[in-house]
Amino acid sequence: SREKFLALGGYRDQLMIFGEERELCLRALDAGYRVIYLPGARIAHLADPAGRDMRRYLHLTVRNGVLASIYNDPFTLLLVRVPMRLAAYFSMRRGWKVDDPGGWRAVVGWIARDLRSAFRIRRPVRWRTIRRWRMLVRHAEPYAGGERP
Repeated sequence: SREKFLALGGYRDQLMIFGEERELCLRALDAGYRVIYLPGARIAHLADPAGRDMRRYLHLTVRNGVLASIYNDPFTLLLVRVPMRLAAYFSMRRGWKVDDPGGWRAVVGWIARDLRSAFRIRRPVRWRTIRRWRMLVRHAEPYAGGERP
């Protein structure tokens, strides 16, 4: 509902696009709201591939993953996830076949620019929320349509 969305603070402006829904769901779960993971849902974002800049998509995906860790991860998890998410740039670039000379430096620079404001709004979720999130990914709860979370 709109009320819950606003109570959670809505989407984070810094994230712009790519990953903002996942980050909001983690905060919702931490706030005690029911979050339903539907791995079998058939949802398609039908963006025209000709109009998608894969370099920008790669940069935002890595950047937003790092920022989401800074916003939400307990400190010890942040110390593990941030380097992993930065390193993921290289495997994603290779897997997506993106020609991106100097891209990693650009991503790191972009993150560095946003670092202070990200830490300023940092509100780590509880460890039990992280455990619950992981459990939802591994064992999605059955969902009977029509229920209101």
